[in-house]
Amino acid sequence: MFQAFKQKIVKQNIVAGISVHIAQDGAIQYSYCLLEQEKGLIVIKAQETNIDSLEIVKATIPPNCPLAIHIDGKGFLHKNISGSKVERHKMVSAFIPNAKDEDFYLQQTTHYISIIRKNVLDEWLSDFSKQIEMPVAVSFGPFVMELILPLISSLSGTLAGYELSIIENHIVGFSVNVPAEDALVKVGDQELKSSQLLSYAVALQFLVRVEVCCEGIQEVEKTAADWTERLFFKKAGWAAMIFFLGLLLLNIVLYSIYDDKNKELQKQRYGSGNEYALQENLQKQVNQKEEFLQKAGWLSPSKMSYYADRLASAVPVSIKLTDMKLHPVEAVVENEIKKQVFKNGEIVITGTCSNPSALNSWIKVIDDYGWIESVKLNNYLYDNREHLANFKLDIKVKE
Repeated sequence: MFQAFKQKIVKQNIVAGISVHIAQDGAIQYSYCLLEQEKGLIVIKAQETNIDSLEIVKATIPPNCPLAIHIDGKGFLHKNISGSKVERHKMVSAFIPNAKDEDFYLQQTTHYISIIRKNVLDEWLSDFSKQIEMPVAVSFGPFVMELILPLISSLSGTLAGYELSIIENHIVGFSVNVPAEDALVKVGDQELKSSQLLSYAVALQFLVRVEVCCEGIQEVEKTAADWTERLFFKKAGWAAMIFFLGLLLLNIVLYSIYDDKNKELQKQRYGSGNEYALQENLQKQVNQKEEFLQKAGWLSPSKMSYYADRLASAVPVSIKLTDMKLHPVEAVVENEIKKQVFKNGEIVITGTCSNPSALNSWIKVIDDYGWIESVKLNNYLYDNREHLANFKLDIKVKE
């Protein structure tokens, strides 16, 4: 059950099919087809035939796109097994005297087996993966076209370089090295050249999960498993993130709904009978405000205006006041909270003077007042250009 669910998650929407034909002289021809599934329709995104360089193929393959390849030609042997009851693991030795089954890769269809020596294919796949990447599926011979035979409207015996004998959409006989024709073949709603059918079919069979391919190629199966796991965890990761995001949004919505209900119930409760609690809450607010006013000194009689008038009336002519603050505000931190408090009973005076002696005389006059507790000259800075001194006095009056 989990595997079926996993297969649905990792279903690929894009795949590149590559058909490879190896001639007897070793020359290689490639055909390429890129298929993508869009809204339930399979669309050809790119295709090319008669390519003699893998670099051209590599340039057209998008990143993170799996490769499925068809390969045939030199080194491959196809044998008709119609009516044979030989077990699969003994088929090679049954049809090729003195051959060891473990030395060959085997692909089996309804009527044929296709084989190639393991060392030959492994070497070729190694070179192929160095230039592009290791494929996720490898098919031998023309048999991958059995998938699209029911979709071909006017079926002829010659397709993609093979002369085929077809019975009930199965290939029961064929001959190779027939020159590929460029005649158009209608497959479903799409028209393709005959030479493009193999690359189209090998890509299509991977998309629809009806695979005609060789099993037992370790590097290919490892690549397919790695790709499947990588895609699974990627999509599963997105699904998990969307799930938890949805859960979080649902939690926020539910919290908002129940918070509104709670507020409405509290409102009904206080408005319908809990007058004592409401009065107690109001009394608490009044006490807090009285405490603030008491600390600010606004509830006790104040003579600060009188003191300010006396200080100003005693200012010498050579002194000009620029600022006078009564109960100045100071920023303090209590329990890691920054607050502003009034410094009760204090007066801060700033100004300028052209005669330092006059400033000293004025300070002595202020200090002689009976209601003065202390006078402190905190800042004194003389400007030679302006011939003026800036000063600041901190005065504390008696309680």
